[in-house]
Amino acid sequence: VLRRIEIVGDLVDVQVDRERLGQNILFLQTDKLEEELLAAYPLIGSVKFSKSLPSTLVIRVSLRVPYAVLVTQAGEYVLDKDGVVLDSKYSNANLVQLHFDIPPLSIGSRVGDARVRRSLAFLGSVGAITIESMRDTDSAGIQAASGHTSIFLPQSDDIRSKAATLQTIVAGFRIKGTLPTVIDLRFEKPIVTY
Repeated sequence: VLRRIEIVGDLVDVQVDRERLGQNILFLQTDKLEEELLAAYPLIGSVKFSKSLPSTLVIRVSLRVPYAVLVTQAGEYVLDKDGVVLDSKYSNANLVQLHFDIPPLSIGSRVGDARVRRSLAFLGSVGAITIESMRDTDSAGIQAASGHTSIFLPQSDDIRSKAATLQTIVAGFRIKGTLPTVIDLRFEKPIVTY
């Protein structure tokens, strides 16, 4: 019999409908509940139910984490790594700024723009390389800024392989003690300018 519900994780106001859970903890379908919660509340990053027998249900909840700021003509939007809009107020100077002109977004929606999605994928693949901002250059490219280095990326190739190439180039130049001013990855062979 389900007697106790324990909430663990981020500070989230959780209200449990005990009638939906039923009385028998053994027959509780937690996978289905997890899917329903994630679909209904897009700001939740993960939710996990576990049974602590004989009578306790543990719910672990974590919110999505701010990852980048999308700056558009319509406003600024805080995004997580998957492109879900978390907020429309920007207050953290440490987040990467993505400058792309797209239509207004609502909190909880997922950005569908291919340039923004590719930029987020690139940011997730660059490892220890610090990127401050990314923006549209033209229909064929995206420009990323890392310190005094401008990095040009294609909008059509595999962005993760370009990130791996960038890591190799930057590692080689760090060994020499200097970084280039331009790294252009839009072509088959990278072009590096001092």
